[in-house]
Parts: sequence; structure tokens; C-alpha cells
Amino acid sequence: MSSEETNNTPANPSSNSNNVSVSILPDIISPITPILKEIYTDLASPAVKKVGMALETVMDFGYTMIFAPLQNVSEKRKLNLQKNMDQYKKKIETIDEHEIAQVPPELGVPILQKLTYIQNDDLVDLFTTLLASASSVKTCSLAHPGFINIINNLTPDEAKILKYLSDNEIENLPFIIIQLQMQVHEKQGNEEFTSRLTGFDRMEELNLLFPQNDHLYFDNFMGLGLLDIPGTAYLSDEQKYKNLENTYQDMVEDIERIKDERVPSARINIKKGYYKRTFYADSFFKACITRLQDKNQ
Repeated sequence: MSSEETNNTPANPSSNSNNVSVSILPDIISPITPILKEIYTDLASPAVKKVGMALETVMDFGYTMIFAPLQNVSEKRKLNLQKNMDQYKKKIETIDEHEIAQVPPELGVPILQKLTYIQNDDLVDLFTTLLASASSVKTCSLAHPGFINIINNLTPDEAKILKYLSDNEIENLPFIIIQLQMQVHEKQGNEEFTSRLTGFDRMEELNLLFPQNDHLYFDNFMGLGLLDIPGTAYLSDEQKYKNLENTYQDMVEDIERIKDERVPSARINIKKGYYKRTFYADSFFKACITRLQDKNQ
């Protein structure tokens, strides 16, 4: 039967639980309509049509791994998938229908598997933005499967930090290390009292769950290839380092007291450096954080 016949023939229409006629759905998503019925109630909406067009191949290859197991899981897990897929649907609403791209299964299947159980909004946002990037002919070249591994290795706090770096277009991030400079046997030596301090652990607007772990987060970013430290160089803008010193003035004073008690002859030294955003991070931000409407400008 042609799509014209399907759209105009009212006899014996099948319908979902909300009495929405699925016979009006385009032929392109009719093979996966039963799967979409498990996720969406508004099957007749243009946005759901776009979901079906983008994920047709993914749902075909991933049915046994993603959707078949959902028949026997709790209602809570089904609702979680529905919530996450609604986020994806909203993100591709702005894509013109003729610009929808079919998401490759090697990228779409593992993402949909994650969306069945991930609950943190910040991580869901990264996954659904990556999936949306892969759903447009204008941005699908940005969606590299390797980015799935990056998101898999992020905590919710790290997702917040990366979004902050992206939204504020921060390419070079200064840090300081508080050192104790001592004279030992006619040689000078520096003992580091702190890790690299960026100020992110003191930023209330980020609302980090574990701000004391910020040094671990930035080490992880370097391990994932998102940030780098260019040797011993530091930024020419001295005010940025002054601001950091002011942020950690309480810590400097604590170390000053320890110094006076143990090694009065030593002095406080502030070592300066900076994190540099990599080209790999630029690509990750474009695919997983930047909104589709901004990518297409």
C-alpha cells in the first residue's frame, strides 16, 4: 500500500493506548511504530516522525539489546527512558525534516542503552545532544563514536564543569600551586602544599556535589585528552592569578602559620600555570554541548 493510501484510508486504523491513530504515521517509521509506542504517546507529532526517521536503523539493530528487555523491567525504568528520549525529541524539533540523518547504529545503539538507566540530567544532556548532532545532515560529521567513551568516564560534576567551559568559551584556564620554598644545604627546594587550584571548588553557581575533588576532575580531563598543560608557561594576564590568590587567601594564611611553626626561614611561593583546551575538546564541545541551532549559525 502506498503512503498516500495509508494516509487517506480510514478503515481499521490501529491506535495506541491514547487513541492516537498510528495509521497516519509516515511509512518510513511504520516498521518501528511498536517501539515508538513504548516511548512516546504523541505518535502523530512531527517531532516523533523525525525521531523515527533518525533512529530507524538504530532501533532495527538494537531492538534485542535495548527495547526487548524493557518488556520485563520495572515501570520506573521505562519512565526513565521516556523522560530521556523526550529530551532528545525536543533537541531535534528544530531540524527540518529533509535534513534528518539516519544515526549509525555503532553510535546510536550504545547511547540508547545508556538512556535506559542514566538519571543524572547533566549526563543525559551530553548523550542526547550527541545523539541529536548525529541526527542532522549538517552536524552528523561532528558526532564521533569516541565521544561516547568520554561521557562514560565523566561524573555529573565533570559534566557541569565542561558545560561551563564551553558556554563561557574558556580556552585557557589559569591555576596556581601554593608552594613552600626552603633552603636545604645551600640548595633551594620547593614543596607543593596544594594541587593545581582553579577556583572551581569555590564556585557556588556550579553547585558541585564534591567540590573537594576538583583536582581529580581536571586530571581526568587531561587523561581524556580534553585539556593539556603547556609546560611551565603561564598566562600574561597577572590579574587572573591575583584573583586566584585572593580566592585562596585563607589557604595561604593556613600554610603561613604552619611555616612559622615548623620552618620559619621558608617562604610562600605561588607557582603559576594554565590548562589549555585541546582541539579534541573543541570537537567534543561542538558535538555534545553546543545546541543545534547554534551549530547551524
